[in-house]
Amino acid sequence: DTDSEDEGDPIVPKDNPEFAAMEADIKDRHKKQAEKSKTAEKCRLRGNQCMKEGDFVGAIEHYDEGIEYKRDKKELWTNKALAELKVFRWADAIASCNKVIEYTEIFEEGFSKSADSCFKAFTRRAVALRALHKWAEALEDLEDALKLFPKDKEARDLFDKTKAALEEDRLARRARGEPEDT
Repeated sequence: DTDSEDEGDPIVPKDNPEFAAMEADIKDRHKKQAEKSKTAEKCRLRGNQCMKEGDFVGAIEHYDEGIEYKRDKKELWTNKALAELKVFRWADAIASCNKVIEYTEIFEEGFSKSADSCFKAFTRRAVALRALHKWAEALEDLEDALKLFPKDKEARDLFDKTKAALEEDRLARRARGEPEDT
């Protein structure tokens, strides 16, 4: 016996009913998971069609339905956030973007593996934060987005506009004698 020998196939019990039941259960779970993924993708495509037609509320409903089948599908969350921005649901858009960022932080240990989805989440959350006049938070998100895609012109322009808005807000607060830390 040496360590270099191939060990061959694993030894599995051929006639063990418990093993057969476990194997059938695993196959059944995989099949159900694949079906859920297909359904979630169909929902995403229906939502995308609604977006093209300008039916943003309908799109949100389709994306929500897809999320019920596959909560970790980042495209559903980022697309939903875009639709929410279109109907001025700022807090909802922020919450949708938060899901993408949270999933990525927890399960992917950083944003580079899902750079495209994270970039969309950061920029869309920044747009919602800007609408709520939360300039400093929006600026942080845009900085994170630009770390992923430093040459993106739209993100760079939004970053510059947000930086200017933050400074203007600070000057206005100073002129009114208000604290600047909000």
